[in-house]
Amino acid sequence: MKSIAYFLFLICLSGISCTKETVTTSVVTPSTDSTSILCDKSYGLTSLTIAINSNPSIEQIGVIPACNKDNFITYFSNGKSVENEGPTKCNPTDPQTDTSNWVFYSNKTKLIVNSDTADILILNATKLKLRTIIKRGSTTETRIITYTKK
Repeated sequence: MKSIAYFLFLICLSGISCTKETVTTSVVTPSTDSTSILCDKSYGLTSLTIAINSNPSIEQIGVIPACNKDNFITYFSNGKSVENEGPTKCNPTDPQTDTSNWVFYSNKTKLIVNSDTADILILNATKLKLRTIIKRGSTTETRIITYTKK
């Protein structure tokens, strides 16, 4: 199964764009119960914006295939997360689920899933909003990924 992160990486390379959004730079203040807020809930992708260097953010959700839009992620308190392909798969031979490891980092202001690190911008009862920054040579790509509780 190709993870959402891999799929989002491919979108980033494609340069496809729709609407503009301003990138926020603040990181959420950690909650003492961040684990209970995050865990045992499923989150579906609702927004993906990408900014290259100092250019405005561009919303990418419209170009993601429907077979990826119904995927969801569930985090568990044992440090595991499960990505589920949802009702439709892009490739019928892909497994229905893929398990990863996750951990909070830096006073619960960052989320690490496998080896991918993201700043937590919002973590509340209904939304998980993350920011990743990727540097490739002189190019800096900032992704804002928003998941909503299903």
